[in-house]
Amino acid sequence: MHVHRGDAQQGIQYCDEALVLGALPFDAAMARAVRGYGKIKAGQLDSGIADLEEAVAWFANLRLRYTYTRYAVWLAEGHLRRGEQAAARDLIEDVLRTSRNTGYLQIEGVASWLMGECLAAEAPAEAEPYVAKAMAILERIGARNDLARGMVTRAALRQAAGDLATARKLVDEAEAIFRVLGTFDEPARVQAARAALDLGSDISLLRRNDKNARSG
Repeated sequence: MHVHRGDAQQGIQYCDEALVLGALPFDAAMARAVRGYGKIKAGQLDSGIADLEEAVAWFANLRLRYTYTRYAVWLAEGHLRRGEQAAARDLIEDVLRTSRNTGYLQIEGVASWLMGECLAAEAPAEAEPYVAKAMAILERIGARNDLARGMVTRAALRQAAGDLATARKLVDEAEAIFRVLGTFDEPARVQAARAALDLGSDISLLRRNDKNARSG
């Protein structure tokens, strides 16, 4: 919960405590995965990705497909933030295949959003259908935090297409959702997106957000 709301440090602390207490292997893998995502959100990309890679491999080895896909999208996000498009895309494509076959709607929505992020810089026309589908899925199931994240990405795509009015509308809607949910970290991305629109610069994608992040 803390990591999802953007309170990464608190989430990392709780996961560390669980691991010190000697959790069972399944619980330890889950704690390591959540800690890894917390580290990624805190900018500790190398350490966070290492945690998630270990956990995701463990779930994949046991053929726990739902749990694997749930954390594989976090790992893909970590790779995107580190600028590793190829590694991210391989994971996203695998998650999309699995989620479409099994009906894991929220995971399909998040993976579709991340595919849009993956394609946005080089192929924005291909990226937008993925983000639009992600938003439709996430809105339908009430996954509002992920929906708002997708809105910021689509705002960047609309900006690139010259549709500044829609881009501003999407940024405003995302900000309102994050405010209602009490999300800690995402409002900064919204503020940066609004500032980019005001200055006529590009709204940052995930892979550019953390270019100055710590690598520890």
